[in-house]
Amino acid sequence: MKCFEAELIPDICEVWLRARDAGVLNGKQKQTAKKAEIIMRSLSKVGIAALIDEATGFQYDRKKGDV
Repeated sequence: MKCFEAELIPDICEVWLRARDAGVLNGKQKQTAKKAEIIMRSLSKVGIAALIDEATGFQYDRKKGDV
């Protein structure tokens, strides 16, 4: 099994989304691009929550296991 840095996931998704926007994908590839869009949206939601927690210090106040 090959491993890679987690930070590459948004970059990989971005490639799929740019290709979709350029109109160069076939049907099956468009399905992969849609999945990449879902991943990117999910990452943005998690990312903004983490930034707010970091800015406010909330991550230290939250009980373990709470989201």
